[in-house]
Amino acid sequence: HYLFPLQDKDKNKEMKFQGGREASGVLKGFDHLLYLVLDGTIECIEWLIYTFILPPQQLGLAVCRGTSVVLICPQDGLETIPKAPSYSRRASW
Repeated sequence: HYLFPLQDKDKNKEMKFQGGREASGVLKGFDHLLYLVLDGTIECIEWLIYTFILPPQQLGLAVCRGTSVVLICPQDGLETIPKAPSYSRRASW
């Protein structure tokens, strides 16, 4: 069984890693340990502790270690979900 359907190869993906790093690029391949190969990789680092953002870095071809990947999502076709209205709870007694 494959983690990604084979049609997901050669498509843009965004990834988040432990420690606040984010990368995006074209998924070229992966193995059974979830090491991912991205081409045209752009890395973004956000240090929320220090409240500054480093400029994006062009990495080119990169191998991403599978154990540090937190999230993988498609870069194309993302939509913002509208925030649900909040309801206040009132005591019924």
